Amino acid sequence: VDGDTELYLLTRKGVRKLTDNTIPDEYPVFSPDGTRILYMTKPGKTWKLNFYFLKKGTSAVAVELQDKNTYYPAWSPDGKSIVFATDVWGSSELVRYTLKTKKITRITDTIGKNSLPDCSPDGKTIVFTGNRALGWHIYKVALKTGKIEKLTHKRGNCRPHYSPDGQWIAFVSKSDGKSDI
Repeated sequence: VDGDTELYLLTRKGVRKLTDNTIPDEYPVFSPDGTRILYMTKPGKTWKLNFYFLKKGTSAVAVELQDKNTYYPAWSPDGKSIVFATDVWGSSELVRYTLKTKKITRITDTIGKNSLPDCSPDGKTIVFTGNRALGWHIYKVALKTGKIEKLTHKRGNCRPHYSPDGQWIAFVSKSDGKSDI
């Protein structure tokens, strides 16, 4: 609306602008308790993650890894940690960040790129978009074992999300040439 991407909140009462600056603010995700929004922002050369506190109407840095990108966040079901992609190790890998201890745990260590994670409702697995030089596919990783399973077989799939009961995974597929869910 004003020349860059901002965060807006749409409710029954109308639309409320949450951020108002000259930098991109993108990919908002609500905390499980609905009190915070985690989002990507780019104040300089790299993407950072910020929290937006709904009651206070303020933002604060969530995660900043020096001059490395942190992007495409997801919340754990209990709200105690977040999962996101980062290029700390060169290629895009997934990590878990525990909010209380500020500890980072690497989830993936693969050839190719890993991004766009979503945590299962039981917190045991993460689905994500991965590219292993064969095109974009949907993968699932078990957090306890680190075992990665490829879920799609035609290339051109991304943005997976678990259903609330964890029984289904919805994703965008462009395998037939047009984007469908």
